Amino acid sequence: MAYHAHAFIDGAYLRSLTKQLHKDLADPRILANFVLTDREIQWWGARQPHEPPQIVLTRVTYYDARPDTLDEAHLKDYWKAVELLPDTQLGLAGSAEGPNGKKLLIL
Repeated sequence: MAYHAHAFIDGAYLRSLTKQLHKDLADPRILANFVLTDREIQWWGARQPHEPPQIVLTRVTYYDARPDTLDEAHLKDYWKAVELLPDTQLGLAGSAEGPNGKKLLIL
């Protein structure tokens, strides 16, 4: 029996990783597959240590915040590309100032 995994990717985190590595914006499915294929995680789905991997990636949800400035407007093309990835959902959030003056994330 195979177990199905649904990965939730934080867009800001993935973009900061790619920036640190001096790479272009990344495919969120690559990060999800990298984590999922870790031997220890695959063992979660095995009844016996000698069994083949039992956990498969079936869905990715990529969450990101809408840009607050025009400098980040280039992300719209990236989000369009993410939406076209197989079995991938794009979730966007905005921000607003709360009653105590702190920034709130609105999903």
